[in-house]
Amino acid sequence: MSKKFEAGQTVYSEHGERAEYVTASGDGHIVRPIVESYDDEFGESYDHVCDPAVWRHVFPVEPVAKFSNELKTLHEQITVAKAERSKMEGEDWQRQRERAEKLKRFAILDGLEDFIDGKITHYVTREGYGPPAIIPIEQALTGDRDRHRGVLRLLTLGGCLKTGGITWQLNHYSDGSGSKTGVIPCTSYEQAAKTVEQEVAKHFGPGSRPDHEKRQEWIDAAERFGITVPEEYRRAVVKSRIQSIEQNSGYMRKQATDYAEIVAKTDAELAQLRAYLETPAGAQ
Repeated sequence: MSKKFEAGQTVYSEHGERAEYVTASGDGHIVRPIVESYDDEFGESYDHVCDPAVWRHVFPVEPVAKFSNELKTLHEQITVAKAERSKMEGEDWQRQRERAEKLKRFAILDGLEDFIDGKITHYVTREGYGPPAIIPIEQALTGDRDRHRGVLRLLTLGGCLKTGGITWQLNHYSDGSGSKTGVIPCTSYEQAAKTVEQEVAKHFGPGSRPDHEKRQEWIDAAERFGITVPEEYRRAVVKSRIQSIEQNSGYMRKQATDYAEIVAKTDAELAQLRAYLETPAGAQ
């Protein structure tokens, strides 16, 4: 097909390149290719007209490659597959986002993947009357029968989903039998020590409700970490100790009296026996 072009007209190469038409030249055409450039000073793109070049063929509109029906069908299948993959990736991203939002409600689950990956090195106990303690993973193994096989005690999740009060529970045995203790899994001793400090601080923090029977162990733990202990808590511990001493003092005083009587009776008997040895009959 023969077609005349005018100077300055926008034309396209067989590869879709854009150019400004100059003139015909033998079996080809002289054009000035147009490229897109970017101006850093003004922050915008612009068309740059290059030096003249010779193209064998030019077209008034951007040409589109034609394919066989088989190749065309393949391209259509690829397009559909890309769309489906994009949709699946979007759905997967949405599921991950929803899952992340759910897990945010339960910070205690942060160590779930660490447990699966075998990264747990310590547990911190979080139940009991006294402050939390650190348990090395070796102490979380089952009894002597399974210890050489490295069988861990059963670690389970318990609590209330509605309130978010979920806790890890470490059972006494691997099959879930026996007693269990609330714990916090940690991936290092340093993390475990920090967790203990946080639990002690929480015990004395605003809005907390420390144990009804306040204990000196909590005060000792707080002082190790430089955590302020409310004065009323210290007074409560002192009063509790005084009450305990007073309750036991009667029994202790009776024990002391009984002991004194036994000592006095023993001394009197010894004196009597020695006195006998000093008599003429005892001296024989």
